[in-house]
Amino acid sequence: MIGWLGVLAMGAGSCAPAPATIDSLEALYQRGQSYPAFLAAADSRREMWLRNSTKGVVDAEALRRGRLLGAGWRLLVVLEDACGDSANTIPYVAALVDSLGGAVTMRLVNSAE
Repeated sequence: MIGWLGVLAMGAGSCAPAPATIDSLEALYQRGQSYPAFLAAADSRREMWLRNSTKGVVDAEALRRGRLLGAGWRLLVVLEDACGDSANTIPYVAALVDSLGGAVTMRLVNSAE
């Protein structure tokens, strides 16, 4: 079974997104990028993204809790590379997802999507 862990919207500003249906979430997820692809293309705040990507250390308790989810969960992140909140949060989320060894997968889309 594949389930949605959630949709994390970062740096959306004052624009409230329209409610998404499962079909539209699936389509967004399929169009999304992996974190390494996003990081390679990041232009704004690039140094911050790269620096924070090297700092992502997952503590044992977070890893234990993440493993309790089981396999097949997906996380869709809506972000902009220019967003400081994203650059200070998503690298750590990516480290957790990576540490879970495929139990949770993550795709990233920009807010225009």
